[in-house]
Amino acid sequence: MSSMVSAGFQHSSRGTRDGMVDVMHTDMEKGIVTLKAEDAKDLLYQDLPDDQALARGKRLRPQSIGVYWSKTSYAAWRHIPTVYVVCKQDAPATVTAVRWLIEAVRGQPDNKVENVIELNTGDSPFLSQPDTIVGIFENLTQRKAV
Repeated sequence: MSSMVSAGFQHSSRGTRDGMVDVMHTDMEKGIVTLKAEDAKDLLYQDLPDDQALARGKRLRPQSIGVYWSKTSYAAWRHIPTVYVVCKQDAPATVTAVRWLIEAVRGQPDNKVENVIELNTGDSPFLSQPDTIVGIFENLTQRKAV
């Protein structure tokens, strides 16, 4: 579960924080991006109980800003059969962007997107609804085994 972008995609121009949400704090000198524990629920753990979201937020670690400045070199969805899970309780702008990306990808003749599944979950369904995610994987592996 991530985002489907084309090879060559770059989230932010090098040296900037373009496109990053306000709660993502950048330290340009250290080259890291951090998220305060109390902001994690709204960004990552929308459908987890508050205490669990806060506990998980406290476990987050800084991330290199380089991942935002790097260009995607390989679009796996062009080569590997792909199932995408849309998390409908994620931030509204994120859901809108994801649906737009999916339609853009499906409009390309060389895509391997086999299915799009929409779940009534926040950004982390593997935490809030693990049985649902396991069921999706089991269904996919059973279909492939036939």
